[in-house]
Amino acid sequence: MIGFPAAPRMDIRFVRVRELVPDDQEILDVLVGTPAAEALHLMRSHSVDQLPVRTSHGHVVGVFSHRSLARGLPYVPGQNPLAAPVDDLVEDLTFVASSERMEKVLEPLATDNAVLVGDEERLLAVVTPADLNRFLWRRTQPFLLLRDIELGVRDLMSSCCAADDLATSITAALPADLEVAEPRLENLTWSQLTTVLLHDANFGGSSGTASGGTGGS
Repeated sequence: MIGFPAAPRMDIRFVRVRELVPDDQEILDVLVGTPAAEALHLMRSHSVDQLPVRTSHGHVVGVFSHRSLARGLPYVPGQNPLAAPVDDLVEDLTFVASSERMEKVLEPLATDNAVLVGDEERLLAVVTPADLNRFLWRRTQPFLLLRDIELGVRDLMSSCCAADDLATSITAALPADLEVAEPRLENLTWSQLTTVLLHDANFGGSSGTASGGTGGS
């Protein structure tokens, strides 16, 4: 089992909703009375899945989306649904404050595909699953990079040392380490691995040579 270095646990209780909002986000919305066809064209041209619908005074009356359109179609009989005003085809989404914990948006994002940040009178942002994914990727990327570095070091040490030589090097570097049941590479944590690699008796030896070091002057 690969031993990874101890890393601080990401506690989502201390991550706020505002951290999910892209810095360059501009809220795209439409006014009540806008034909559904016009709203769909706007969504397609800006690659968005939903549009907040507001009055001329800025009050949000709901959100128009492909889902809300599909759900509202049975209720606009006798006319072209694309000519219907968007305010007849909206759905209510969850509002959250920007200071709320991130966990508050997880369930609404799963069911509604979007969360509104702010309130009906002052819409600040729209958070989508894509925003959540980008946030989680930024948070986890350093740990994934560290994992790749560790795997590379393990492969390098395995390729340049025989199993018996590795066991000898591990024993020399960690003579009093009781946590290692057997002196094998796969039993070492990252900290133990670097200790073995940089130990005076090992550094510059076969692993150093494989890394580009030279044995002579």
